[in-house]
Amino acid sequence: MRIGIDARIAYYARGGIRSYTLCLLQALAHLDAVGDYVVLVSRKDDVPLVPGPNFRPVTCWTPCHHDLERWALGAEAARLKLDLLHSPDFIPPAW
Repeated sequence: MRIGIDARIAYYARGGIRSYTLCLLQALAHLDAVGDYVVLVSRKDDVPLVPGPNFRPVTCWTPCHHDLERWALGAEAARLKLDLLHSPDFIPPAW
């Protein structure tokens, strides 16, 4: 199963959702060494968000909280052929 995790918020804000997302990635790396994880990161991000070899970062051009975020992120995520996308920032793509 290919699981996507929208971690773009880690660049945008330094608050609770960022902490949750970073801890989630670390916990998943500890619990699951074989799953196929795609980590959506901001093109402006300089924080390494790939906690294990089965995590692959994918740079997204869509900024957090943009007016067209739901549609632009949907277009970017569609090409990844994800089985599941977790959006911790409560803004899922419109697809």
